[in-house]
Amino acid sequence: MRVGELLVADVAEPLLVRELVWRLRHGIHGDEPAWETAAHLANIAPDADYGEIAELLAEGRIDEAALDVLIGDAHHRGPAVKLPLFAKISENPIHPARDEALALLQMHFETPETAGDAAAWRRAAYREAAR
Repeated sequence: MRVGELLVADVAEPLLVRELVWRLRHGIHGDEPAWETAAHLANIAPDADYGEIAELLAEGRIDEAALDVLIGDAHHRGPAVKLPLFAKISENPIHPARDEALALLQMHFETPETAGDAAAWRRAAYREAAR
């Protein structure tokens, strides 16, 4: 089934999110580019269903344009979604969005006591997200 057909089919939202994540992870998105599949995914997924998307993003092994779309979407998510995701991404030295993740953590959590300490920023992000 094509992505467009899935979007208009009577499919429960969590199942649709799971299907689109699977397609992105495996590079199967039919005749539309991966970034369009990612945009559909970003538009339909509530924060409550973001776990599988966060895992996909943390891996960083999807089409670059699709990754850009989903990273952009993650910036607009609530702290409970965004902060642990960017903390996880920042731990991976070869992740394409690592610098962006570190910049976000630094902006939110750097203090004079934690200047340049990415591990402290990550701990603060996980603490803040758990609130």
